[in-house]
Amino acid sequence: VTFVVLSYWLIATTMIFVNKRLMSAANEPADISVLVVWAQSVFGLTFLMTFRALVFLFRLPLKELRHLQLPAGARRGDLDLPLAAVAQTSALIFNNLTLRLISVSFYQIARALTLVFVTALSACILRERIAKRVGMACLLMIAGFYVGVDQEVLSQGVPPIGVVYGSIASFFAACYGVLFKRLQLNATTRIAATTLQFTYYNYLTCSIALAPAVFASCQARDFLCLKASRDAGFWCLLALSGLAGIAMSWVSSLQISLTSPLTHNMSINAKSVLLTLTAVAWNGETRAGLWWAGNALVLLGVALY
Repeated sequence: VTFVVLSYWLIATTMIFVNKRLMSAANEPADISVLVVWAQSVFGLTFLMTFRALVFLFRLPLKELRHLQLPAGARRGDLDLPLAAVAQTSALIFNNLTLRLISVSFYQIARALTLVFVTALSACILRERIAKRVGMACLLMIAGFYVGVDQEVLSQGVPPIGVVYGSIASFFAACYGVLFKRLQLNATTRIAATTLQFTYYNYLTCSIALAPAVFASCQARDFLCLKASRDAGFWCLLALSGLAGIAMSWVSSLQISLTSPLTHNMSINAKSVLLTLTAVAWNGETRAGLWWAGNALVLLGVALY
């Protein structure tokens, strides 16, 4: 559990900085948030197929890659699988939209409602009882979210739509965690031992489902007009993000499997502390006391939970 949690912190923090770099690489108003998620899925799927071919070629003892296929639930038409895939893909898209408009240091506050959504959805979907102290913890996180957003808007002029995108991303991330946990509880899907299969399923469905949206929204055309489309470094970073996405999806699934959706999101919040401090120090930013108070309220809510 310790190894999986620490691995998740490292990979997730790296992914946020990489996605922020991808979304701001062009330094132009064009929106390529859906295209980036689709390209990451295509690269990720390509890497998975390459790894599987290498396992067969060199006869490596990696059973999960050797037997990589769609989860049993997908073959039986289990609705939780496509719903979880849609939730994860939506979370990635709105996460990119959030990073396009806000700073990395504000990311923790923008995504502070994830644990609140998980608590509510766990009660609705998993029928888990919400204790009074959990409700108090959620109120603290909501208060921290309000204070942090208020200070960021006043001091940095962050557009409110960026906060809205962050909240929507938090909701879909919570949906994904709860739905995946329900798959874990459903013995007929046998998903617990095949987290890599679920990663493969997500990439495959995302690659197919988002392709029409990328071209219909003209994001592919807009991207080809940007300087970034002719930058080899951008393409390398995009490929790296696809590879990191495999690791992040796999480790996220393992973290949910070994713990719970709520513990997974507590881990996300703990990682956000490191992310906030790193971003503020790296960029040499200064923030007001109330801004830090908002962060502290969110963390206090997590600690109380």
